[in-house]
Formats: sequence, C-alpha cells, structure tokens
Amino acid sequence: MKQYYIEEYPNLSEEAKGYIAGTHDRAMWLHYLLAAAEKLGYDVEALTDDAIFQNGRAATAAWDCKNAEDFARSMTGSEVGRQAFHAEIVEANEDHATVRFHYCPLAAAWLAEGLSDERVAELCRHACKGDQGRASNFPITLRFPKQLARGDQYCELDITTKR
Repeated sequence: MKQYYIEEYPNLSEEAKGYIAGTHDRAMWLHYLLAAAEKLGYDVEALTDDAIFQNGRAATAAWDCKNAEDFARSMTGSEVGRQAFHAEIVEANEDHATVRFHYCPLAAAWLAEGLSDERVAELCRHACKGDQGRASNFPITLRFPKQLARGDQYCELDITTKR
C-alpha cells in the first residue's frame, strides 16, 4: 500500500495539520485498544459494532440531512476536515452523492507506525463503522466502494437516498 505523507499537501492550514496530528493519536489508540481486546479474547466485531457505530451516530445527532446531497455536504462541511482528508464532492444531488477522500489521517498514521497493509485495512473497516453510524440517523445508504486502506487511490463514499 502506498504511504501517504502530509507533505504531499503543502497548502494545509495550521488547523488542519493539528487535526491530522490529533487523528494520528486517535488512530493509534484504536489500534492498541482493538489489539488488547483481541488478545483478551473479546468479540472485536461486537465491540466496534456498538462503540464505534454509536460514536458516529452521536456525532451527527444534530445534523439536518434529508437526502444524499445533504449528507455529503455535511460530511465535507468543515474547511479543516476537508483539508485534512483532502475531500471533494464529485457528485451531489438529492438521490445520490459521491465524496472522495484523497488522504486519510488514520491510514497514514497506521502506515507510519509500521502496521501491515492487512492490519491497516482491518482497522479501516472498523473505523468506517463510525461513518455508518453517522449515516444511520438519516434516510440514506452509505457504501465504501473504494478505500485507501485497500490500496485504492482514494476513499469513495457512495451515498444513496432511500426511497
């Protein structure tokens, strides 16, 4: 898997750089927490299905999203977040939206710490449960057809309004 370096994005604000540094810390505690849970024999799927999903759900409780476009714009609404994930909205209308993240501070942190490609992909799968939690508050379906952690050139969020 390609290693992603913050230096590839020279126009980042100091706030975005701070966000990325904080996300590096969050990425590593997720890795250590799940590694400890695995070592102790806990059901990591159940743990992340509940805890990470619920965290995502709580994060969007105050959002007002009625469709795919609203969710895409909310997911990329912060300038700091847009910079940190090098995010772009490729398409957005009421029925369907596509968002791409060209950089992932989480995957970059895991790779920088020397974790294997397989472990990074597994951690990413768990972390995306937070995004599923965010989406669960609204009448949408969220899929990830492409992910940096699986070796793709970007993470793609495919958002469809439920009808």
